[in-house]
Amino acid sequence: MTIAEALATFQEEWVAAQAVTPRIAYGRTLRLVAFHLREQGRSPDDELATLRPADLEAFVVWHAASGLADDPDGSRKTALHVARLGAFCAARLGRPDLDLGRERLRAAAPR
Repeated sequence: MTIAEALATFQEEWVAAQAVTPRIAYGRTLRLVAFHLREQGRSPDDELATLRPADLEAFVVWHAASGLADDPDGSRKTALHVARLGAFCAARLGRPDLDLGRERLRAAAPR
């Protein structure tokens, strides 16, 4: 399974069941994760096995520093999105190392 396939699976199995506002927000976060990987010289077409916990944490740090969110709480919400993605990968895709927890990722996106 590729990283892109894992993102799509999360989108289809978890995100799609959410109300419209979080569904849109999670979709944006997943697109930005793929964008960030490409910016780092990686590819969403890489195998999921190559995705490291540090990649998820680096995305949250980048998002907070980039000014993409209107306020610091926006980056903390993105950290929550990434935590849920990691928990999904742990529970459904056999990658327990990607379950970094909300608090760790929220700490990477300071207020």
